[in-house]
Amino acid sequence: MAHELGHAIEHPGVSTSFLRNYSQGVQIPKVEAEANQFAFDLLLHGLTEYGGCFNKYDIVRGLGLSDSMVRFIK
Repeated sequence: MAHELGHAIEHPGVSTSFLRNYSQGVQIPKVEAEANQFAFDLLLHGLTEYGGCFNKYDIVRGLGLSDSMVRFIK
């Protein structure tokens, strides 16, 4: 849901379905990456305040995500 909220806030009026159909999808990776970044920023806000006991891989694995998602954690 945080990812979709990112789309609503970061890309109002943008449809990835439209982009797929009419622009060969060239903008989709950027739009999706921005929504992923928004979601991670929202969900992990303040997490580093707990003594830095987590690393990026612990976070994504704990959320049930693939290790490839660590690139969205700042």
